Amino acid sequence: MKKTLLTFCLSLCALCGMAQTQTNYNEKLVVTIDGNSTDSIPAAITVVDNGDGTCDFSLKNFMLVAGESSMPIGNVDLKGVKMETVDGVSNISTNQNIVIQPGKDSNYGEDEWIGPGLGEVPIVLTGKLTATALYVNIDIDMSESLGQIINVVVGQEKNVISGINGVKVNPSTNATAIYTLGGVRVNKATKGVYVINGKKVIK
Repeated sequence: MKKTLLTFCLSLCALCGMAQTQTNYNEKLVVTIDGNSTDSIPAAITVVDNGDGTCDFSLKNFMLVAGESSMPIGNVDLKGVKMETVDGVSNISTNQNIVIQPGKDSNYGEDEWIGPGLGEVPIVLTGKLTATALYVNIDIDMSESLGQIINVVVGQEKNVISGINGVKVNPSTNATAIYTLGGVRVNKATKGVYVINGKKVIK
């Protein structure tokens, strides 16, 4: 009985150690095809930090929008995206082939989503994120199926900043810099010629 309880506790601790953190982002998305860019449209992104230097990235209900018409593509789900965090900013990147899954939108039936019918498509993603903002660049290579490479930009890079905005130094008004004519800093001026706070002084 004790052995079973100990095994259960160890398993529970292991699960807690591998806890995942999910963050949802609502950003604007711009699609560029053959040099022509669409207007920015809302995008729903989910990023799950796997706690092992990777994350799962999901762009839900991706559509190509041109004026009043739209073409439903589907969910772009990327697993095991490399993630490195420095000063509160996580850089993410991946290059993988996926099958785009059907989206979930009451305006479209499951068979209306184009993504699944395209088969495996190469996707290159780079970007960065914080707890509150995200910026990613996604290239979807549809050259074989649609004869196009689709570039998707989500968010704005300028909005992704670290919590460290810089170090402010308050110079002390009482600090005195004393140097010999040879350029050696000293604590105290005795007899001789010195440079004190940028001025030549004879003691």
